This record gives sequence, structure tokens and C-alpha cells, in this order.
Amino acid sequence: MPYLVAFIERSRSIADRKRILVIDGYGFRGLGSLHIIDRIVRSASIRAKKPLRPCDIFDFICGTSSGALIAILLGRLGLDCNTAIAEYKRLGKALFGEDEFHFWKTILTDKQVDSSSYDAALSTLIMKHSGSADALMSISRDTIATHTNTSVTVTSAAPEFSNRTHCIRSYDSPKGVKISPPSHKWLIREAARAASATALYISPLLIDNKYGFRDSAFSGFNNPIKLAQRELKFLWPNERDILTISLGTDTSSLVPEHVGKDWADWSITDGYCAKFVDAILAKLTGTAGDSQRPAATHIVKQVVSAAAETKGAHLEASSTLPKGSYHRIDPPLGLEKISFAHFFYEQEVEDAVARWADGVDGKGIIAAISGLVVEETKEIKVEDLRKLDPPPPPAVDDSGSMKGALWKEARDALSGIAEHALEYNAREIDMVFINSDRICSGVQGKDFILQVFDEVSPSGYTPTGAVLKKHLSDQLGKLNAAISSPEYAQIRPLDIIVLTDGCPNDKPEDSIADAVNEVKERKHHPNCIGIQFVQIGNDPKAERALQALSYSEEVGMVDTVLYDGALTPEKLERILLGGLHPNLRTLLQATRSTVVT
Repeated sequence: MPYLVAFIERSRSIADRKRILVIDGYGFRGLGSLHIIDRIVRSASIRAKKPLRPCDIFDFICGTSSGALIAILLGRLGLDCNTAIAEYKRLGKALFGEDEFHFWKTILTDKQVDSSSYDAALSTLIMKHSGSADALMSISRDTIATHTNTSVTVTSAAPEFSNRTHCIRSYDSPKGVKISPPSHKWLIREAARAASATALYISPLLIDNKYGFRDSAFSGFNNPIKLAQRELKFLWPNERDILTISLGTDTSSLVPEHVGKDWADWSITDGYCAKFVDAILAKLTGTAGDSQRPAATHIVKQVVSAAAETKGAHLEASSTLPKGSYHRIDPPLGLEKISFAHFFYEQEVEDAVARWADGVDGKGIIAAISGLVVEETKEIKVEDLRKLDPPPPPAVDDSGSMKGALWKEARDALSGIAEHALEYNAREIDMVFINSDRICSGVQGKDFILQVFDEVSPSGYTPTGAVLKKHLSDQLGKLNAAISSPEYAQIRPLDIIVLTDGCPNDKPEDSIADAVNEVKERKHHPNCIGIQFVQIGNDPKAERALQALSYSEEVGMVDTVLYDGALTPEKLERILLGGLHPNLRTLLQATRSTVVT
């Protein structure tokens, strides 16, 4: 199945369009979905030039099972992605613990997981983010700015949709639609608990001791796209411009290619399920064996059936919704196929999402989606700029012309920028000098940077080209060696930041031109390398030389910012963030920088 389906024709302003996020379920497999949403939101924030949350982007978020829990975290509670990921992990570990062996042993013996720790964790989370453990799922219109319309699907013994499924809403229920239970005011924790109650391993949520509610993933609505479309008609009955983003949990490969919209007619045999059953039983070697095969086969058949339904719902939506209005993202998540929880494979999932999102396909899809949900902003406010992911801190060249006041000024600026960058998501810093052989590699604190800075005395010339050539060659060597290997997508872009007060004594344009040509020849991504020059001082020759680099054919790799005042940390931050080339700006989160001094 393609990772992304269709692209929309832009006939109206993006701000006027209704933007919908629909999230699949299936156990607790939502960690990968959250990381993908995070990538989309980061890309959208860069386009908007201000920090955004999912509730700022989407007008409606709905989900089933783990997707329902994510909808509550992002939509009803209005959390940012980083906070939602941390809370989701805590909830999962409260429910499943750390031992996958114990989990499978429990459910294969027809027992259920003790949910008391999970229930307590839910109450704590909702108290923290809403002010009350008993906060209502519904929200008033005047608070929608900090939330968004949210709906979760659950299975009920007294339902109102196809005798099976009920929607719990953060907005008013439509007139004429029965509420289950009658007149009940749903709490957030009740909605989250009911949506998590997978029949295979968790007891249902009971209300008034007679209404039982469960996860609807195994009741024909693991992919809630059909329910979502119905809710949209309730919310915006006359709206025609609706963009729907549907997010999967990597279940499509469980189903043969020939199974489509007629999935209900497909007979799931023991033979087809055998390889998945064997993978489960392998986790219990020495303790179970074939005695657990019937139970494992029963579980696998339910999972495969849910996967077939998920695929069928997608195919039906793609064929019935207006062309270009529906997009499905369902990349590989690095999990064993029959796995109910990401928490046993956190690193594998994060690595798989990173490989996909940093690869050619993933980057294109994320950029396309962010372009569909957010208008690109031409101007940026300073207060918003500080909240975006900044580049790592720069340093200055150590040639003789930097002696005296400029050297002290650069040191003070470096202190402030290093502290700011390391606080705001710069992972580590590599710092080198143009003349000195001192090297800082993988530094994660400003004190060590300043210590090294104090040990270097400015002297000599400004061989910028030679220094650039070395670092450009190192990066290109890594990329060339990794072509066609899984490691290629793991190589982070290199941002070389050069602070200099003088005209180079050699020809950096030659080093840059060679690198640009090699990037094109080897078909590397054009954003794999960026060079940012910041001129200190007002030497007119240096200004002309650096401007010539910016306006040359290599402008896609090079950007220059002219400095015309005191080099305070605040001003230098503004220069670097405001002057970065757009191609670099899109990669700020993942960039590893080398600073040349």
C-alpha cells in the first residue's frame, strides 16, 4: 500500500479548509503514530514560523483504541507532541509493565491484565493537564482555542451505530442522536479507559454497573474513517472543502494483496496465520509450546481480521471521497507484526520512523502534508522565533584580526548562544578553529566550549576555504560510503557555521563549488550540507567577498548574514535564526552542526 495517497488541488485558502486527523487503533501501537504526527507538526511550525500544536492545525481529531487515546491527548487536552509522547509512554508502561513475556503468558492463558495502575495513571495525567481528574470530555465553545473537536469510538452493549459502536465527543452530540448511556456526561478518563479496553486483555469500563464499553478496534472499526466522515456531517453539514489525513499503525502487511473492499468475504485460515502464531510462541519457548497454539491462533485471526477491515475501510474511503481530499499515511514502524504494544520496542519504533521520515519518500510526504494544512508565513515574530528549534551555537575565526575587543565580545556572545541552543534541542556541538588545532567534538555543555575558547589565542591568517574543504569532504565521504545502505538515512545534515571578521586568504568558493557538484553528481539531498557565514565587523572587502558567496550558483548551500552592531547573544541569535536559508531552516531539528572559529 502506498504510504501516501493523493494530493489536493488548492482552490481555497488553507485557513478556510477544515482539516481532519483520523488515527487507527490496534492495541497500544500508537507511539509510532505520535512520532509521525510530531514530524508533521514540526514541519508545519517551520512553514508557519511559529510553534504549533496538533490542536492548532486540525479542526477535528478522532481515533480508535490507541488512536482514541492519542486523540484525547492531542485534541481534548491540547498537548504538544513531546508532552503527549512522554505521557503516552507512561500510560503504556503502567498498563503493560516492562515484561513482554509476562504479557503474552497472561493473555494466552485467557487472563486479563490488571488495569488498576493504568486507571490511576490516567487520573493523574488528566488532573495534571486539566486541573481535575473528573474533567468532562465535553468542552465549551470559548475554550476551543486551547483544544480541538475530539471524538473517540468505543463498542457498547447499548450502542447507537450499527448496534455496535458509539462516539464519545468533546462537542455537543447532534440532535436526534442517542447518547449512551442515556444522559451520561462522559469524563475524559472514562473515554480513555473505555477506548483502551481491548477485549483480548483488559476488562470493559462499566458505567452504572450495567453499561459496558470497550475498544472498537476488533468490532469492525479499527480504522474509524467511516465514523469520522459521519461526524463531519454533524459538525459542518454544509462544508465541502475538507482535508482528511488518515494515519495507520502498520497493519497493512498482515493482509494479502488481493484482499480489498470485499475483505469480509476473505476466509482467514490456520495455515495463513501459522507464521504469526509461531512468532508469538517463540517468545514463550520452554514454557508453552503447542499447548498455547489454539489461543495464539484465535488472537492472530482477530488481529488479521482487524487489519483486513482497516485496509478495506481505507480503500472504500479513497474511492468514495472527493478526489484529492483524502490522504493515507501508513509507513513501516519496525514492529513485529502481531504486537499489541510499542513499549517493548520503543527504540526500534523511533528508529523506524526516523528512517522513513528522513528518507526521500518520508521527507516528501511530510513536506506535502504540512503544505496542505498550514499556510507559509512570510514574516516571523521574534517571540515565536525563540520557540522554534534554533541552530547550534557558533564561534568566531581565530585569525590575528580578532584580537582584543572582538575576541571578548565573541566569547560573551558564544556563551549566551551555546546555552540557548543546548536548552532548545541542539543535541551536541562540534567546534573547530580556523588556525588552532583544538577540536571540540560532541560537546553538550557551554562551560567546556568556553574553556577551550579561552585557551586559544587569535593569530595567523584566515584560510576559510581549506577548513571548509576538510569538513565538506568528511561529510560527503560519509554520505558516499553509505549510499544504498540503511545507514544512509541515519546521517544527519551538516550545518557549518562560520563567524569571521575578515576576507578569506584563500578561495572558499572553490571548496563550496566542488561540494555542490559532488552533491548533484551523487544525487544526495540538496539539504545535506549548509554553510552559514556571519560577518563580524565592517570590513568592506570581507562584506563583498561573503556576499559574492551568497549570490553565486551555490546559494542553495550558502547563506551570509551581515553583522552591523554589538555582538550580543540576543542579536546573534536573531541574526542566525532570521538569516538562515530556507533549505536549512526546514532541517533545524535534526541538524548536527560544526562551528568554525
